[in-house]
Amino acid sequence: MERPLRSIPYCCDTIEFPNKLQAEKRGYTYAKVVAACNIFIQLCRILSIPHLKAVGKYLGKKEKISARRVAICGNWVYTMAMDTFLTHVPVAHRGLHDDALPENSIPAFRAAAEAGYAIETDVHFTKDGRLAVFHDDDLVRMTGDTRTVESCTMSELKALKLKNSNETIPTFAEFLEVADGAPLLIEIKNMKVKGKVIATALSEALAGYRGEYAIQSFNPFYSRAYKKLHPEILCGVLASAKMSSKGDTLGWRIKAHLLSRLRFNFITKPDFVSYNHVGLPVPAVTRFKGIKLAWTIRSPEEETAARKYVDNVIFEGYRANL
Repeated sequence: MERPLRSIPYCCDTIEFPNKLQAEKRGYTYAKVVAACNIFIQLCRILSIPHLKAVGKYLGKKEKISARRVAICGNWVYTMAMDTFLTHVPVAHRGLHDDALPENSIPAFRAAAEAGYAIETDVHFTKDGRLAVFHDDDLVRMTGDTRTVESCTMSELKALKLKNSNETIPTFAEFLEVADGAPLLIEIKNMKVKGKVIATALSEALAGYRGEYAIQSFNPFYSRAYKKLHPEILCGVLASAKMSSKGDTLGWRIKAHLLSRLRFNFITKPDFVSYNHVGLPVPAVTRFKGIKLAWTIRSPEEETAARKYVDNVIFEGYRANL
């Protein structure tokens, strides 16, 4: 979704923000960045700061301003700017599910939205290029079917029932409809597609969504691909002190080691980290300067312990305090 240009008093008619705007990469909301620009420009005019000329070279006829100058000014309003739901609204893991409401089902999503929680969910590509809402790579645990999500068409998935219910696997469009503006934390599952492909598909699907959302993935380059399309959207990485043992090869063990220690962050520059609470505290998370979340919290006691190290929690099995 393209952000509209905003008027900047005392400086120019309009302002354009570069795609790699560092202020927004650190989680600043658009309005706060605009406010920061205004403060910066007014101070430059009042104090006649010489380096206003350095900014000027970025302005041209439309008087564009550099991302670097915005970021510098943005530091002054850092604490005011971090107003994303990721810092203060508990996130219902795969919806507010229980024995009666299956995970990643329409009723579970509706329950989470009605309770006022943010909603975490997972997206896969189907065989026919549709976006399906489902967590596992294969269908066994939740449907009893032995196929994988990616090997089925959406119509084939719709023919299956989620465990102990008459609910079916939602399309991503159905999920967005029932979420109805609730804050969303969307996990892109690891698939045999390039980051740009899945990022573009998600971008198109989310174009009309009226609520706030964020993107995360265990594949840091998927998050990076979405950030390139939408620098205004917070994008993060998932990690754990003990990564999955799927594909027990030397290559996978090296990759898992790097992921668990957030070694790809210097390349992908995530806005937030979602880390398995079982491994906390870990030095890599402690050093991280962005937003921190813990998953998957399953009791008030676990939440209390995790909140010593993180800003927010992704929970299931109980109701986190709002």
